Amino acid sequence: MKKNFTYRNGKILVTWNEQPMVNDYQRERHTIVKEKKTIMISTIFEIGVELELHRGGRICYGFLAANVRPHNEQGRVKISIAFTQENTVRYEDSCLLYDSFVYKGLPKEYLKQVGESMTAAIEREERYAQSEILVDYSANCEIGSSPMLFGLIGEMLVKLINIDSMERIMDMEIQAFTEEFANKFNLRY
Repeated sequence: MKKNFTYRNGKILVTWNEQPMVNDYQRERHTIVKEKKTIMISTIFEIGVELELHRGGRICYGFLAANVRPHNEQGRVKISIAFTQENTVRYEDSCLLYDSFVYKGLPKEYLKQVGESMTAAIEREERYAQSEILVDYSANCEIGSSPMLFGLIGEMLVKLINIDSMERIMDMEIQAFTEEFANKFNLRY
């Protein structure tokens, strides 16, 4: 399933159980284990967030998608983030940005911000899904990506993982979605 939210100054595409891309690039992993009061989950799913944002004459872009699985350790959430050492493989299948400067992978220099934002978002929740979050798919733009932008996308991804049903997102109007999940992006509808 896909849900596209179109704003006056950008777009957000939320995907559910869609294979976002082929893993044909080299990547390494960074793992974080977070202690948290958890809720059991029993399903495996993939969820992704792709963002195109127009700011001051330039386009900001980011994409993160995760494979979410039940985790066997009660009271813990495990986050594993794949990253690349350099931009080498173009991401030509982007749903939002048709640009020759988009690359597959999360740059290593963005890793710290993404990890901190995701763990902080989990900490803010009263309870969180007892899960293993494998951020396997990502894409960045050579010019319009930044650690801060990817941190915000990671935070949104964490919030989306913890909802009770994806049908709720698919039925949401743009205003309700923005207020609950995307208010930090300064998007205008």
